[in-house]
Amino acid sequence: MKTSGKIEIRAVALEPIVHGAGTSGNTSLLRMQPVILPDGSTGKVPFISGNSIKHKLRAAAVQYALDAIGVEDRTLTKAEVDLLFSGGHLSKSGAAVDLEMARQLEELFPVLSLCGYSAGNTMTESKLSVSHLHLICRENEWRIPDDLKASPMLALRAGAQRVEDFGTRHDMGNKTPGVRYLTEGAQESAAKGKKKALAEKAPSDKGDSAQMIYDFQAIAAGAHLWGTVHFRNLSELECAALASAFHYSAAGRQGDDLLTSVGAKNSIGYGAIRVELRSSLRVAPPQFIESTGLVGLDGPDMATRYQAHLRDRRVDILAAIRKAVS
Repeated sequence: MKTSGKIEIRAVALEPIVHGAGTSGNTSLLRMQPVILPDGSTGKVPFISGNSIKHKLRAAAVQYALDAIGVEDRTLTKAEVDLLFSGGHLSKSGAAVDLEMARQLEELFPVLSLCGYSAGNTMTESKLSVSHLHLICRENEWRIPDDLKASPMLALRAGAQRVEDFGTRHDMGNKTPGVRYLTEGAQESAAKGKKKALAEKAPSDKGDSAQMIYDFQAIAAGAHLWGTVHFRNLSELECAALASAFHYSAAGRQGDDLLTSVGAKNSIGYGAIRVELRSSLRVAPPQFIESTGLVGLDGPDMATRYQAHLRDRRVDILAAIRKAVS
């Protein structure tokens, strides 16, 4: 049986979210989407790209599968890593399409058929359609889902939910932890450079001459966002792979919600979000049957069968991956 449906994402920013779109001077700009509003005016609203969300889901699903198989560090080639984590690329334009090889690879490693991939001259379309994560704000009221039309966040404009923050970088070649590892010549050069920089500063400016401040824009903590993941014609193993992507990308739980991160600078405290997932399965006649969480896509029995499939077919899976990129 094949399963189709959608997953509604409702997210709250627990920390500022950084999703860059180039720089202006020393400031990293927040990625913005131009919109035409119902009254004919225009605006720009922050968003998190669907491409970045899908990449995060792919990476988590692949990591889950490799961990279940027991793939050790430093055992995959660059081409194999590219295929699994980035979808690979077409490389045999003149060769005949080996449909049997593609079918076998997708059955053995369902993450590839779920997220899409290219290998040889074969291209398999993704079964996922991942939307952007949009900010709940006044400028987005015209496209807000029905269940969010009463959100108090719609009273806020996008500009009220944007902030600027800064960070600092230090040249550790001038500090004790780094200096101890420098050669004698490098230490003397670093000391002369610091002395010269201090001499050129006004007395009131003297301090750590190696410190550099950088600025960046972000979506404010407390902002609410929404998005959707549509899926179509998934096998049981593909459903399990999709569920594993959400769970493995999470750092933990808060009640029934997942805790994860999006955007950049996750390692220094940015991008943490709380995510509520609502799944809907499409049945005939075409309609969505609502459920909570990932019900219908996961469960202990399905997860157990998926893990057993990956472990039991380990040798075949690795051989199929190598063959696909050879």
